[in-house]
Amino acid sequence: LVYILPAIALSYLAWRLFYRRWPRLFWMLAVLLFGVSYLLIFADGRLYGLFGFHINSFVINLVTTPGGIDSLGSSGEAELVFVAIAVVLLLAPALLLLPAHWLVRHHPRSRIGFSRKLILLLVLLAVGERLAYGISRLEYYQPVLKVADAFPLYNRVRFKSLAMKLGYENKRPRSVSAGMAKGDLNYPLKPLEVVLPQKPMNMVWLVAESLRWDMLTPQIMPNTWKFAGRSLKLDQHMSGGNGTRQGLFSLMYGLYGAYWNAFLGANRGPVLLDVLKDQGYQFYMTTSASFTYPEFDRTLFAAIDAKDLHHADMSLKPWQRDIDNAGAVNRFITERDKSKPFMSFFFFESTHARYDFPDSSAIASPYLKDVNYALMSRESLKKDVGEFKNRYINASHHVDLQIGRILDTLEEQGLLENTIVVITGDHGEEFMEKGHWGHNAGFHEEQIHVPMVLHIPGRAPEEIPWLTSHMNIIPTLMPLLGGEESCGGLCRKRPRIHTCFPDLTPCRLSPEISRHRRNRWTCLMPPKAR
Repeated sequence: LVYILPAIALSYLAWRLFYRRWPRLFWMLAVLLFGVSYLLIFADGRLYGLFGFHINSFVINLVTTPGGIDSLGSSGEAELVFVAIAVVLLLAPALLLLPAHWLVRHHPRSRIGFSRKLILLLVLLAVGERLAYGISRLEYYQPVLKVADAFPLYNRVRFKSLAMKLGYENKRPRSVSAGMAKGDLNYPLKPLEVVLPQKPMNMVWLVAESLRWDMLTPQIMPNTWKFAGRSLKLDQHMSGGNGTRQGLFSLMYGLYGAYWNAFLGANRGPVLLDVLKDQGYQFYMTTSASFTYPEFDRTLFAAIDAKDLHHADMSLKPWQRDIDNAGAVNRFITERDKSKPFMSFFFFESTHARYDFPDSSAIASPYLKDVNYALMSRESLKKDVGEFKNRYINASHHVDLQIGRILDTLEEQGLLENTIVVITGDHGEEFMEKGHWGHNAGFHEEQIHVPMVLHIPGRAPEEIPWLTSHMNIIPTLMPLLGGEESCGGLCRKRPRIHTCFPDLTPCRLSPEISRHRRNRWTCLMPPKAR
């Protein structure tokens, strides 16, 4: 009743305004209002049942932003089922009018008494339900409190003040809340001091949608695995979020993902690209999704000219887009102006649900042949999750084949000796390990643990077993591009200098600059400098 109150109120207003003059128009409007209400309730129920969250700003943004719906990769069959369900739900109010019309015609005197009884019953149920929740909150009775989370826009009744006056002790444990500072964006906090390197390094970023850490194996991603053997392989690497926006924001800015909205509103790109633009870098940014969804053109690449942002051909399947874009990146690398350094960024889409790949990339079977979102639920996924994950494995293998093509080109061009390469995922992907599918539902390892292969020219290969995150990457790379050194971890001894790779090992605070221990230079910065 609560969720169809807007339809009731608007229908009543329309009845008062023009029912006598245009009765048919009124009934059409009423049917439409209630049909849309049913459709939204149904959609919210399916969304919550599958992902564990309701229609929210993220979902609204997905629907309203160009490229959002396309990013879902829904099949034609699923779209037909969605349309059929929508038609049924929109027509349902018209079918309900038939018994209502019969009741009015055959029992005209009883309708008022029946309505009053129904309203009284609903009021009693509503009040009783609110009392049940309020008492459960005082008792901290979890079953009722958890069930309340299943209802969108649920009005939580609290009796805290009244209970205190009556001498009742609230059994809820104390909690600590932290508010976020408000104000204008102040980024960076101070101007960067950059010294132009004698030989600037190129940069290649290869980021795959929803790529979780356990896909990086010799069987699933052989090209990336082989390349990791000659690079830094960060085994316990976490994304800065469980969604694309926050994950890539933390990767490219070195800041917490919660700042995304502030930077989006300010159209502010990362300082990394400010530095590269000042040094005359060439850019080639491409995605197999869209730069408008998520809004990369207004955040990550806000400072990049539109001509350097290469959108995907959305008429192709995701796996075809990845193949075409890998070829385009290779052409840019071979045909670029060799007198200037370059940066290329490539966002793969094959590993996004519904996990797309050609038959030639299938290495895991059996796999789910089609993904029908309209009929999918967490219950149905339990029996199909193995085949569903096999689709994901095959898509990851397909992405690795394209990564291999780009790495081969860098090798053939002799560029690996002077090119920083970053291979990672924006976030992970869960397959019911913690009760959910996909991402954006929780901060479990499956949703935030991603592979990270970091190739730094001149840096010896190493497997890093300790915890790292996307926010460590920019502080690690900026000193190599002429930025200020912020020593916080592993350093390598060179003649007369120490090159810092921040945040790759724990740093001990000490007034010393550095000291030698177990054949490694561990940077120990004074507290003020750190």
